[in-house]
Amino acid sequence: MCLVAAPHIPSRLIAEKSVYWQLMHKTKLLKVYSCVHCAEVEVGTTTPKIRGCKKSSFHHWVCLGERGLDKYVCQSCGIKVNIYGTPSTEGCSVGKTHTWNKV
Repeated sequence: MCLVAAPHIPSRLIAEKSVYWQLMHKTKLLKVYSCVHCAEVEVGTTTPKIRGCKKSSFHHWVCLGERGLDKYVCQSCGIKVNIYGTPSTEGCSVGKTHTWNKV
């Protein structure tokens, strides 16, 4: 692979962006899902199966975001997640929306 540096972008950054681009586009990102009914949390590349909910006849999954290093806990339902960025507020099993606190 040949990298040609633009005059205003250091070649080191072009190489880093190339590696980053490859990781983002060739690997499936792990996402964090929570069930609206039972507050179960699952991590995967696709939406989890709907069977097996303890509080309903099926899980209703909501994607909270991409798995990452930032740790959050919901004030309402108490679930803990590791997310990249800020988690989605949708789908809290106790309240209408999650209220996240960074841990």
